[in-house]
Amino acid sequence: MQNNYNIRFPNREFSLTDNELENFGEMIGIKWKVKGKYSKAFLLDLYCHNELYGINPEEVLEAIKEEENNSKIVGIKAATEFKRFPLKGLWHKHYYSARFIAQNIKNQLARGGLEKIVKEVFDPKISPVATKEMIEELSYRVVHETLDKRKNIQKMTGEWIIFAKHKGENYYLCMGTHHNEDQEIRKKIELLCSREFPFLNDILATE
Repeated sequence: MQNNYNIRFPNREFSLTDNELENFGEMIGIKWKVKGKYSKAFLLDLYCHNELYGINPEEVLEAIKEEENNSKIVGIKAATEFKRFPLKGLWHKHYYSARFIAQNIKNQLARGGLEKIVKEVFDPKISPVATKEMIEELSYRVVHETLDKRKNIQKMTGEWIIFAKHKGENYYLCMGTHHNEDQEIRKKIELLCSREFPFLNDILATE
């Protein structure tokens, strides 16, 4: 039976069929790039995030590749298990996209990090006035140096992939954002993913 997916967002509405979703999966090569299993909801989220936010599916698949190979290629935070209801029993893995650069810089420079760099660069002992070289150094340290530090300590963050672990395999269920409520994500998983992966009914905590 052919399903039709109607997606509604505040500023956009569109629909696609199972065939169109499958063609999208073929185009991005998800079947041979993801060793674990994935739900239609996850593939649909990849499509929506690409259409609405310009997130390249390859950026998400790279994070999955990192998880499957137990490697640290792109310096993203390690996957962690949800400890609280309603997502207790599931795991989440951050993925990184260029659209998250500003947030990563902000996180790394929190608690006085920016002020420290500014004081070091615009040291009056070096020059009583700001020079072109100082401004270039400030730009480099705030952006490039800050991102390098965050990557080296495996703290690069973005939005996240939600997955389950079952009998030694990862099952990628959907994508979450920091704007989604946990209960909203759980409802989505129960409604869509549990049909494909019935074991989720045993994994999902009841309290």
